[in-house]
Amino acid sequence: MNSATLKTIRESLGLTVGWLANQAQVQERTVRYWESGRNEVPDDVAEMMLKLEVLSADMVLRATHQIDAIVKKNGKPSSAIVLVRYQSDKDLWKYRPDLKMLPATFHAGVLARVRAALSEDDVDVEMQWLDADAYQIWLKDTKQKDSETLRTQFVMLD
Repeated sequence: MNSATLKTIRESLGLTVGWLANQAQVQERTVRYWESGRNEVPDDVAEMMLKLEVLSADMVLRATHQIDAIVKKNGKPSSAIVLVRYQSDKDLWKYRPDLKMLPATFHAGVLARVRAALSEDDVDVEMQWLDADAYQIWLKDTKQKDSETLRTQFVMLD
């Protein structure tokens, strides 16, 4: 992987230089050297970035297929389809443990790509923040257990 490819993939996935440096267990300066072409990108770093790129693409594909199935079954919705956006890494990891150690900005990038893909089919999509503290109170008050569907219903209440 060359320097421009590394930087392009990292940025498109919503990952910071600091995040990549932490994952690769190097200084941020080292990542900047890789991205400038001063130093060669290590194979293990290239492999990790390619895996994350595939993960992101798979997440977009799964989400768009789910929404397409709903649209085919029920017709085009009269209002925007709502996707849940997490305000912090901690919230993302709590509600999406499958993404543990990826930053909330990675998930945001996935949501943006889902939105772009669906807009090509003229399906309106918007993101809504999950207020995790208010959501936990709501779950307790309504005596419900957390689920992706409930998170979406909650953010739509506002």
